[in-house]
Amino acid sequence: MLLSTAVSFALAEAAARRLMRPPYRFTLRGDKATMQMHVPDPEIGWVLSSQEIHKAHRFVASDGSVHFDVTYSIRDGQRRTSSREMHGPPVIVAGCSFTFGHGLNDPDTWPWLLQEKMLENRIINVGTMAYGLDQAILAAQRQVALAASRPRAVILGFTEFQIVRIRADQGWMVMTYPFPKPLYRLNGSGVERAGWVKFFYLGPVLERSYILTRLSNYAANRLYRIPSHEEAREIAARLITGFAEQLRAKDVPLVVAMLAFREDSDSEPRADQRFMLQRLRQAGIGVVIPEFPRLSNGRLDIQQVMVSPEDFHPNRRYNEIVAGSVARYLKSHGLAD
Repeated sequence: MLLSTAVSFALAEAAARRLMRPPYRFTLRGDKATMQMHVPDPEIGWVLSSQEIHKAHRFVASDGSVHFDVTYSIRDGQRRTSSREMHGPPVIVAGCSFTFGHGLNDPDTWPWLLQEKMLENRIINVGTMAYGLDQAILAAQRQVALAASRPRAVILGFTEFQIVRIRADQGWMVMTYPFPKPLYRLNGSGVERAGWVKFFYLGPVLERSYILTRLSNYAANRLYRIPSHEEAREIAARLITGFAEQLRAKDVPLVVAMLAFREDSDSEPRADQRFMLQRLRQAGIGVVIPEFPRLSNGRLDIQQVMVSPEDFHPNRRYNEIVAGSVARYLKSHGLAD
């Protein structure tokens, strides 16, 4: 009986490896070195370290060439936005790795470039690797509460893939392991926090099995009751509009910068953007839509604006476009000196 069970499992495993797409497995994921800049946080899941850190990050492409070799400067839970101490009313910037500046030296990030255009203000960049929109809002809320003076504005760097991250299914959580992430659900006309989500890691031995890992992925998503994409999109809209209302009570405007990414011309991201733009404008929230170089088919020209054709994060040219667009918006609306 034991032998026949083992043989059946081996045959099923072989069939799974041949016929099924690979499961979400921690051991198959990429370099986790950049997570060394992060520490656990009881509210957000993870944040940038409060210590002063200069973290090197080198990306070697599949052909062996080095696509970037950079250093990230972290201090007080923020990425540096200037080589000197800046004063003046703060402008808080939050978002994911596109705002943090993955694959770039400090002066090539868009918050740094924005600081160069707004010398009478102090740009605070709490953009953090792998954040969803929910975490970016939580990080921004914390900075507003900590600010010694009233911020001139809060800017959210938003991309449609942050809606996917709100869902927090196992396909995304494997990227953030071992950190957990907040889970949100719809509740009537509002949103409720529903605990934490974490990747179910089976360990280095059991995870070698396609069958066991796929079952683990499925079971975890069922256990956490992961919201659908449509629900996550509605959660995103309610989180942003609710945050904007909180800020208005403090006389602080919210501005959303819509950041382009490689797949943003696909049907689902385009539908997400239309949905979000409608909700943001209905709520009277300021929106900045930078104009990026695109190909004739509407896709982002990654050769011009990405650090690497294998690591699709913004380069300096992309960030110059964002910083210029945001600075013009803030100055035209009297939100920057």
